[in-house]
Amino acid sequence: MFQINVNIPIALREKYYIIIVFLLSQMAVGQRKIPVQVRDSDTHLPVEAATVVLTKKSDTLVMRQLQSDRNGYSTFTGIPVGRYQLRFNKQGYKELKTNIEIQNSDLNLQEVHIGLQETVIDEVKIKPLSVKVHSDTVQYNAAQYTTRPDARTEDLLRRLPGIFVDHDSNVLVKSKEAEQILVNGEAFFGDDKKRAIQMIPAELIDNIQVYSSAKKESGQGIPDETKITTINIITKKKQSFFGDVQAGTGLVKRHNLSGNISTLGKKANYSIIAQDDNAGLTGSGSHKMPSGNSPRSIQKRLAGINISYSKSPALRFYGSTEIDDTRSLSRESGKFRTLLPGGVVQYNSTETNSSLHNISLRFNYTLNARIDSLTTLNVNTNILTGRTLTQQNSQSYIMQNQLPVNTVHNTVNGKQRTASGYLNAYISRKFRKKGRSISAGWHAGINRLRQNDTISVFSMDNPVSTQLNTGDNMSTSVSVSAQYTEPVHQYGSMTVSYSLSKSYNTNNRNIVQDYPGFSSVFLETKTTTLTQQAQTRYAYQRERYEISGGLNLQQTELDTGSNHTTKSMQFSPDLHFTYRPNTVRSFVLNYRNMMTPPAGILLQPIIDNTNPLFIRYGNQDLKPSLTHFLDFSYNTVNSNSQPFLINLNAVLYENEIVEQVTADAAGFQSTKPMNFSGNYLFSFNISKSAELKRSEINMNFNTNVMYRYSGNIVNGVENHTKISTIRETIAASKTFGEALDVSLNFQPSLIISTNTLDASKTSFFTYTSGLDLSWSNDTWKLTGYGSHSHYGRFNTSRSRSFFMANLFIERKISQLRPLYLHLAYYNITNSKDYINRIISGNTLLDSAKEMMPPYLMFGVKWNILKNN
Repeated sequence: MFQINVNIPIALREKYYIIIVFLLSQMAVGQRKIPVQVRDSDTHLPVEAATVVLTKKSDTLVMRQLQSDRNGYSTFTGIPVGRYQLRFNKQGYKELKTNIEIQNSDLNLQEVHIGLQETVIDEVKIKPLSVKVHSDTVQYNAAQYTTRPDARTEDLLRRLPGIFVDHDSNVLVKSKEAEQILVNGEAFFGDDKKRAIQMIPAELIDNIQVYSSAKKESGQGIPDETKITTINIITKKKQSFFGDVQAGTGLVKRHNLSGNISTLGKKANYSIIAQDDNAGLTGSGSHKMPSGNSPRSIQKRLAGINISYSKSPALRFYGSTEIDDTRSLSRESGKFRTLLPGGVVQYNSTETNSSLHNISLRFNYTLNARIDSLTTLNVNTNILTGRTLTQQNSQSYIMQNQLPVNTVHNTVNGKQRTASGYLNAYISRKFRKKGRSISAGWHAGINRLRQNDTISVFSMDNPVSTQLNTGDNMSTSVSVSAQYTEPVHQYGSMTVSYSLSKSYNTNNRNIVQDYPGFSSVFLETKTTTLTQQAQTRYAYQRERYEISGGLNLQQTELDTGSNHTTKSMQFSPDLHFTYRPNTVRSFVLNYRNMMTPPAGILLQPIIDNTNPLFIRYGNQDLKPSLTHFLDFSYNTVNSNSQPFLINLNAVLYENEIVEQVTADAAGFQSTKPMNFSGNYLFSFNISKSAELKRSEINMNFNTNVMYRYSGNIVNGVENHTKISTIRETIAASKTFGEALDVSLNFQPSLIISTNTLDASKTSFFTYTSGLDLSWSNDTWKLTGYGSHSHYGRFNTSRSRSFFMANLFIERKISQLRPLYLHLAYYNITNSKDYINRIISGNTLLDSAKEMMPPYLMFGVKWNILKNN
């Protein structure tokens, strides 16, 4: 009989199963994923809708093809072990190819950078090397602008079309001061806007970017969408070690000891500064002298460190610590003209001597960590402590309708301590599905101000009185937020967000006054603000245009105690549209509105009488203000890489918080905040650059026209003020041979103001002109600059002028080491007063600050610059 052993095939089948499972597992192990992010090689911004093609290295067969999302990401999954080629394509960019090899682990390419192609417009070939336009970003290629070997970043900025830098190192873009200056996208010594451009050598700069960015988070942890002008300094990737050390002494007991050293291009970079100076120099280690608005005497001592550490793109840590000890003495005169109802004009003439001693310590650090390929954590903290001592002695003479009405002598001795800080934490996670993400944030902040003032007042109609004023203000805030983004289709996504914020404010003030019939007063108020905000946004982005819009619902509840609660709700739309017909032209349109609750200290009915001539009160009935913003910009670059920029802005205020002014016949005024609707602002700005080829002169033109309509209450009468301003900025620079640079700037302004309290117009013309000269050879360097300011009214003799000139001579004394001797002569013209004029509401202020006398300084300087 023939028998079949059934145990044999069963055993064989088990073996086959084991082999199949093993082979399948090996195939799974052999399949890897390739995440990659595509970025612009110049701006480092993500590139959307870039085509990423994966082919085998051995042939041209396309295995996979993807498009990058709005953040530039694309991920290939299930890729077997082997050798491949990746191709990156996008219209307007050069094609990039790279070879990769997949082994036994996932391959993370991190970032791939692609560059723009040359563009042909109207048969003119444009090489986008000097200036480029990316949406609302204008980027300058630093290599196309020639600077001296020892030039700093601010010297480079002066040569860029559309940018103006004054002698105080303030950077103006489109007639507005740049509110934020970053280095490689990071803060440099906290919020200091001048330190980076004064320290970093121009030859280390790769690109300069100018764009609008969202403002930092408010103290309540709610994102503030107010756009601010930002300058981002992008340095070259090569490793550098730079800095300088200088010491000097001068006549009238002036001295300067300062130094700074920095590294760039490494995983761990640092900048260390130190300064001990009483000559009013503008910045640590700066070779330039004061620009003219330094007070009569200033003593500055500071030390700080700024660090930046990055371990691949997965971990970045940066921030700064700084201690500052500043003492200053100043003498200032001011003339106030105040319009009152009934055609009454009040004049205050004041002479003030002040001393200030301020000590502050600041910590500001940020951590960006990529927990895995999909999860990112951001933590930011800021701590500031300080102590300020003030001493002020002023004498005021008050006239009304050309008749003297009072004389007031006021002395204030003040002590102030501050302590503030916040901690923000933010975590976000992307999902496997392209474009889907979720994030959550948390914010906590605290701010405390303690102030003690001793005030002594003497006037014609009151005997001498002495007052002790003690105040303590404490505010805390905490908030949470969450956001979710869902891709709707290939080019669009929907975002939903929610935030909840609660803040507490306690303010107390104790007033003890030595005056007949006056008893001590103690006031304490508490305020609680609860804010909820929900928002939904839709974004649609293609290669040439981008549209996004959203709806925002904000509910605010203000509790000022004593069963007094104010609730408000605002439904706000916003719209953003960008159109880019090509790589050198863009149109941007934005509309949004924003509701802002009043600050807690404004809600509290506590008297602030540190200046007896101008006493301030709180108002617990204040409502949140609503502001509408509309702005349009057009940016373009011609065939000669010269930009042409147009900006149109309109702002409408509802329930704007303004001052209600009460003035008496003796010249004393008190103010109280109140809501006022109907105020608006209109501004039009044009920036144009040109190069006169025959004479090789670079020209910058900037025209700004602004009209402001505002209103307030003066002695119970509604007052409206209309101010029209026309301002022009003309800057020209030329290099003569290889030795001499000449720069000239001229800024005329015409201001016309009308006020319902006065039928006549107030018109005055101002201008500021400046001339910079720089000559150098292998041994000598001569730098000089002068500025002239003037303002005055038409058809009258009431005018003022101010002229300042400084000279700097330097000689190289060592050929082996960059060691220099220098001589500086400050305030050659012996100018007495620095002048200023401010017009606001129903007041006009002319002020003059006494300057330091002329002096000479001798010193030595050692420059350090090493590149690898």
